[in-house]
Amino acid sequence: MKSGAVVICVVIGFLFGVGFYHWVVLRGQFPNFNSYPQFFQVSSTLNLNKAISTQSATKSPHDNKCLESYFPVDEVVKGALLQDDPRLLTFIRQNYLHPPSVPAQPYNLTSNVEDTSMGQTKMVLRALNHARNGFFVEAGALDGELRSNTLMLERQFGWNGLLVEGDPKNYALLLQKYRKAWSTPACLATRDQPHQVLFEQAFNRGRISPRNMKQRMQQAEFRSTPPPGTTLSQCFPIFSLLAALNVTEVDYFSLDVEGAEIDVLSYIPFHRVRIKVLSVEFLHTPGGREALRKMMVSKGYRVFGEVRDPRHNWANDIIFIHNSLVP
Repeated sequence: MKSGAVVICVVIGFLFGVGFYHWVVLRGQFPNFNSYPQFFQVSSTLNLNKAISTQSATKSPHDNKCLESYFPVDEVVKGALLQDDPRLLTFIRQNYLHPPSVPAQPYNLTSNVEDTSMGQTKMVLRALNHARNGFFVEAGALDGELRSNTLMLERQFGWNGLLVEGDPKNYALLLQKYRKAWSTPACLATRDQPHQVLFEQAFNRGRISPRNMKQRMQQAEFRSTPPPGTTLSQCFPIFSLLAALNVTEVDYFSLDVEGAEIDVLSYIPFHRVRIKVLSVEFLHTPGGREALRKMMVSKGYRVFGEVRDPRHNWANDIIFIHNSLVP
């Protein structure tokens, strides 16, 4: 009996010590921790990627708790924080940014094709006078290789950047390519605050589901059991992701998010971040290419060219360049 009591006391003491240690660590990372009780768990990027890579659309309600534990529920998921809120930027840095692979790590690619894009990369290089060491953002990065608009920039021209992929299945594949760029397992927000969406998992046709009705997203049973073929994905404003990286100038922004392009672009504060060249898919955009053109002209851009693939519809992009770069 005495030995059993000793064991119990040791276990209780250990658990108390671990709890106190984590309390001290959290207090150090978040000085106002007591005012943010919904931070259930502050994970390392590695742990987050492990959780993301094991997700599936058929996960049980209990599995979803693992994903939700990484969110400050009241402030991030429900969108209470604006896109430049320091608390949001800290949360993104600690939980949603995976660093570039080290230069010594070889790529793990399925082919040795120099230009994996459908022509976007070479047109962007022409627009930027074949600039080296630039910074890109590729939203809809897929697996980081197939029809990538940025892989050639990274491998041949020394660029760095940010790869954005909201489908956890694709993101797990992307990590295996050992890209020399930052990456995030998130989607781009269609408003100026973070929010969650249903994401249809369809490899290169993946997109934010049109079933994202506000009243349904607020139902607890719906959030815990996404319909088959979908997953719950966290979205952040592109400005928040860039601010978390301390980036204020983007040389090239590749935006291919299967219909949400105008919504994403509408909430970029172009007066706070300079984007030189963009390629934007218009095939699924409401209003089509003309609606997209009008909006970008109003933001200070002009059309530099188009990349089309009528045969397979693998490319339906307009290339925009900022007016300040045109003589």
